[in-house]
Amino acid sequence: MAADLQDAPVTKAHAQLTLELARSDSGDRARRLTEECLHTWGLEALSYTAKLVVMELFTNVIDHTNSALATVCLYPRSTFVVIEVTDYDPRQVPIVQAEGVDELPESGRGMFLVAALARMHGHIGNPGGGWTRFAVIEVA
Repeated sequence: MAADLQDAPVTKAHAQLTLELARSDSGDRARRLTEECLHTWGLEALSYTAKLVVMELFTNVIDHTNSALATVCLYPRSTFVVIEVTDYDPRQVPIVQAEGVDELPESGRGMFLVAALARMHGHIGNPGGGWTRFAVIEVA
């Protein structure tokens, strides 16, 4: 594992990394974690899709919360990988779903991309505020 990701334990069961959103390299670190996990787990074929989904979920946290941190978690299973990105914004901000892609501005289409790539996706409100956004990517 790369030296700058040493604080991200990768096991056969899961990987987790908490990132400071103020750091300019936080998105790159989330992508590298995803790529290295999939390599460790022998799931390199999912790398492009999983990195795209991680970045869309991660960007959603940056664009729509006041959180200073985000935690990226990946969980491999026999037929799918679960990707989670959690924010720590104490507000319980409602997540608005639009009817269709044409109703959203250019910057609001990331979750439609996630929906197209994932078997399932969604969000869960956390006690004390913040949300966990998740997506399930199937193993081919």
